[in-house]
Amino acid sequence: VLILPGAFAARMLGIPHVWHIREIIEKHHISPFLWNIWRWLILSLSARVVCISAAVRQQFGDNRKAVVIHDGIDTELFRPQKSGRSKKVTTFGIVGRLEHRRKGQDTFIEAARIALESHKDLRFVIVGHEREDIADREQSLRETVRRHGLSQQIEFRGLVPREQMPELMHELDVLVLCSKQPEGLGIVLLEAMASGTAVISFAEGGPLDVIQDRVNGLLVPPQNTRGLAEAMLELAGNARLRKSLGAEGRKTVESGFRNEVTAGEIERIYRQIRK
Repeated sequence: VLILPGAFAARMLGIPHVWHIREIIEKHHISPFLWNIWRWLILSLSARVVCISAAVRQQFGDNRKAVVIHDGIDTELFRPQKSGRSKKVTTFGIVGRLEHRRKGQDTFIEAARIALESHKDLRFVIVGHEREDIADREQSLRETVRRHGLSQQIEFRGLVPREQMPELMHELDVLVLCSKQPEGLGIVLLEAMASGTAVISFAEGGPLDVIQDRVNGLLVPPQNTRGLAEAMLELAGNARLRKSLGAEGRKTVESGFRNEVTAGEIERIYRQIRK
């Protein structure tokens, strides 16, 4: 959001400007006073403000410049694949940069601890890494896992290269999105759903544009760690539900969250403002 030069240059040259907003900024990144200033600048300097979800769009009130165009993904790269591995152990995963505390890895670990009290055949994978100059976050999370005696059940995978993400999604039975602040949308959620992997998300922000509870995923009240653990246990004990959610998730992404759909909508916006 804080990239102004392009917008000012467009205004000086009389060129239409489109601003793409990808986060819910209003409540979590800057003060309300500063947000009011930024919102005014964004709307004043842009012909259109493209928002990646209804939750992001809501920040701009009823201003008609703000429109929703969901992110898309490559549904050929991320697609279902039959797995030959044993299903005796259900694998849950969370994906996100570790220096971003808002991604909720500590919530994931606590929910895992609660779930493991009732069901021992569970495995948890934390995917993500820190910048080289920030190394304390992962150490803190690892210490939490050791303190709970869960080092055998919770694995820190570190950085997974982009080209290996489809393989990771096939490894997981369930992808969990439990961020502490609402996500603008959640690309990793779309990638998992496109892969036929069941998903659990907190019921807030952009994921509400994607998930219908118990149709193509499970929604849990925000910051409800015990509710998250209960959702994990339900999916661990119900392979049929996991399969159903995964199949419906794939249909959802194919119908409205493909790269081709996103590109077409953005092209339509650019054609509109050129008239």
